[in-house]
Amino acid sequence: ITETVFVGDSNTEGLALFEHLPAANVIGKHSMPVQGVTTDDYQLIAEDNPETEEDESQYITMLQVLSNIQPQRIILNFGTNNAGKDASADYFMHLYSDMVAQIKSVCPNTQIVIASVLPICAERENYNIRQDVIDHFNIALAELCRTDGYGYLNYNEIFKDAESGYANSSYFSSDGIHLNGSGYRLLLDYVTNHQYNINR
Repeated sequence: ITETVFVGDSNTEGLALFEHLPAANVIGKHSMPVQGVTTDDYQLIAEDNPETEEDESQYITMLQVLSNIQPQRIILNFGTNNAGKDASADYFMHLYSDMVAQIKSVCPNTQIVIASVLPICAERENYNIRQDVIDHFNIALAELCRTDGYGYLNYNEIFKDAESGYANSSYFSSDGIHLNGSGYRLLLDYVTNHQYNINR
């Protein structure tokens, strides 16, 4: 874990926000879609000067942060914010493959592990996010890892209820989408006790 950086959306951000991991091991942002890794502002590197009229704040992307720190291993967890009811798994994989390729280009010696998109609860605040879409995303992600040699973490093994097809609500907060304390502890235990057969 100490040599691993978790990269993802708000469920990843919560690893540091709720002090399950040091901030140095977490690159996460609320509502971050997979394509945002290479395009969206993430880390402030220059403050605005209030004495000037123009906003002089400067940000860098998650990709640039990864390039700067060159981690030994990263675990990617994106997809919840792409899983709207009309989302296409093929287009999602186009975006995901492009993201991974760009990470590899700037971090050639970093081990990449792809985590499945976390399941959501049947009762949740945002019904635009669909479990059936997430299921299709995860099949595609597993195939990407199989064909391109990346490690894969199947979070469904620990978080998904086989009978309902949705997340086990005991590991999620009241919004039905974000992990609670028990969920984070289970996730870290799962990550710690799995090995990755990584070819590249």
